[in-house]
Amino acid sequence: MQKLAKEQGCTILMVTHDNRILDIADRIVYMEDGHLADQPEAGAGSSSLSTS
Repeated sequence: MQKLAKEQGCTILMVTHDNRILDIADRIVYMEDGHLADQPEAGAGSSSLSTS
């Protein structure tokens, strides 16, 4: 999927609670209670939004 996005020049928006997925992201945006948030501290339970 990542290769296809780069070849086609498009963006993939992925929403996950699984931190293992974050390693493949080019950019990570954190959200908390529906708002953009600073990077959570280790062990904090917030949602993550990443685009690549």
